[in-house]
Amino acid sequence: GQYDYELTLRTDLYTTKHTQWFYFRVRSMRAGVTYRFTIINLMKASSLYSAGMRPLLYSEHAAWLKREGWQRTGANI
Repeated sequence: GQYDYELTLRTDLYTTKHTQWFYFRVRSMRAGVTYRFTIINLMKASSLYSAGMRPLLYSEHAAWLKREGWQRTGANI
């Protein structure tokens, strides 16, 4: 869909090729729209995400307006 994105992780150069972390930026998001990010090559068989952990999000807008920093967020992880 228009707001669905597939992300491909590059292997970590300085480990034994684990792709356990990721970092990306999204700009010009629209309020009231659900965005979906699918990591298509996450290679770990199990992770803390399957135990309920949620990704961290940093919003420059929220930091500027409300002085909020990094927050756990997301649904259907």
